[in-house]
Amino acid sequence: AQQVSIPWGLVCTAFLLLPALFLVPVAGKKRD
Repeated sequence: AQQVSIPWGLVCTAFLLLPALFLVPVAGKKRD
């Protein structure tokens, strides 16, 4: 198994941003 140094800060940020990217358009559609 090759060891790959993963920037966990970026991973956590991505996981936090991904739901936001999906929720923002949904909230915008509900507002209409």
